[in-house]
Amino acid sequence: SQEDIIRSILKKQDTFAVLPTGGGKSYCFQGPSFCFVGITLVITPLVALIQDQVKNFNSVYKKLYTRYKNGEEGITGSPYYQGELYRAIYPGMKNLSLKQLFDEIAHPHEWDEWDTEHKVQYKLLYVSPERLSNPKFIREFKRREAKGEINIDFVVVDEAHCMSQWGFDFRESYLTVGKFISQLQKRPVIAAFSATVTQQDRQQITTLLKLKKDTPFFLCYAKRSNLQLSIIHCADEKKKNTDE
Repeated sequence: SQEDIIRSILKKQDTFAVLPTGGGKSYCFQGPSFCFVGITLVITPLVALIQDQVKNFNSVYKKLYTRYKNGEEGITGSPYYQGELYRAIYPGMKNLSLKQLFDEIAHPHEWDEWDTEHKVQYKLLYVSPERLSNPKFIREFKRREAKGEINIDFVVVDEAHCMSQWGFDFRESYLTVGKFISQLQKRPVIAAFSATVTQQDRQQITTLLKLKKDTPFFLCYAKRSNLQLSIIHCADEKKKNTDE
């Protein structure tokens, strides 16, 4: 199922995927982000989740980076490697101000001491939905986009059920996500991921994000071998005693 989802995204198709918790949702959009020229914008509901995913991504990327015997370096097995170190970032990371955030994306430097020579390229920008309705953030984003300092090729809505289940009640910023995307200079590929959606959720998310009519929908279930459901038939008298 992961392969089918990734192939759909790499075909530059809007994609809607429902995978169980632990089913590898992050991998399904972080992997394809390497194949887009610009940045992947990831919209996530919780700051703690953003911090965790960025931290994990920025530590795992080193495993893709290999030093060969001749001293050259590159991604293992990839003849297309250009020498970049791929990173993820979010507003407030390293106490960056909004201006510093976009400066870092446009002209990145390497924070880690282990490598100070190779160019950093930001592939993932994590934000909460509230950021996309913040006037200051929008103004700075549009200014940088007009200057060509940021280019969004791929937009991911993680925990997409929050758009339907929270957006109409207490997190109205979710209702403006589609508007933000429509105002980008070019329409990106859009993907929605969740662990649980109802048919109503799916319809509302599709409408709010303005997903294309032919958007593939992937519904994946996990087989939990450690869980078992059984039914024990018992007489009415035993039921009565149990209730008591």
